[in-house]
Amino acid sequence: MKIKNLILIIISIITLFAVMISSVACNNTETEQETPKKYSITVAQNSDCTLTPNVTSASFADTITVTVKVNNPDKYVSGVKYNNKDCFKDGNNYTFTMPSENVTLSAELSDYEEKLSDGNSYGGSFVSFASTNSKTIVKKESGTAQLTLYFNANYMTILKSEIISSNEDAIPVSAINVQEKTSSLGNAITSATVSIDQSKINLGTTWLTMNFTNGNSSSQKGTIIVKITVAETLVLEKWTETVIFDVNRIDENAEYYIYFRDTNYNADSGEKEYQYFDNVTAVDGKVTLEIEYVVNHQYWVEFGVKSSDGSKITYHDLSETIGTGSSSTGYNKYQYDKLSFIKDNASLEITVLSSTHS
Repeated sequence: MKIKNLILIIISIITLFAVMISSVACNNTETEQETPKKYSITVAQNSDCTLTPNVTSASFADTITVTVKVNNPDKYVSGVKYNNKDCFKDGNNYTFTMPSENVTLSAELSDYEEKLSDGNSYGGSFVSFASTNSKTIVKKESGTAQLTLYFNANYMTILKSEIISSNEDAIPVSAINVQEKTSSLGNAITSATVSIDQSKINLGTTWLTMNFTNGNSSSQKGTIIVKITVAETLVLEKWTETVIFDVNRIDENAEYYIYFRDTNYNADSGEKEYQYFDNVTAVDGKVTLEIEYVVNHQYWVEFGVKSSDGSKITYHDLSETIGTGSSSTGYNKYQYDKLSFIKDNASLEITVLSSTHS
């Protein structure tokens, strides 16, 4: 009887041990089955752009986030792909859902293209970049460079703006400020000044993408894209122009005092703000002068007749004059009290009127 009981006990122990081993093996199998398979994530080499996924391997259906750094300031990322499929743009990043296969990431880049006017508006573009703006800015210990933008809105008292710099080392967005300008007749916004702190910029180039929206009418919007160079000095293109004044309507035997003022004068360039001509006389009823003209700038002109003793100058009005050119290229012209040229070595004749002003 004792032997029989002993045998039963031994059998029970063996059975229990077998159950335990089976349970452990089963658990191990379940653990192996619960561990999902990982797939690798690699990046195709591109010197113009760096893609960085948040992980280098992932399981099926995981959400992957990709950050982007553009190394070439003349290009922008137009899309990111995983195995030639489009990633989803999420703010400044891109995301995709991990497939059940290894993934290779690649970036699609495009070249910036200059856009100096954009957006539909009654009678023209919603926003335009002033032709008198300099696309070169000087780095200085202090000072502010300014870019002028004009708006052609139905009615706008609220301006929404966003500016992106392709190279924040050259011009960081933190150095940029937008100041709205209103009409002298009301509170409607007609222009804006983009101010750039010259103490916060560095030598190099960047593309500024400036997005504007009419806060009173969201359907009116436009984008300006322009390449800006930060340099140690500002060198502007200059032309030599001839201005002829017809003085037959006034005293053609007098001596004249004439000056030109650059209304777009930039002290960083070393250009002439004023050009003075004193004790000038006429030949055959005309006064002929050569001036130094900064390309795309506008000049204020004053034509004065000196008294016989030279103690007094009387300033005369000038007739508006449109010279050579076309509607597409513009004109050599004196219009709205401003003188401007579209080509080098041009000439423009202006009639001096008998009417005067102070």
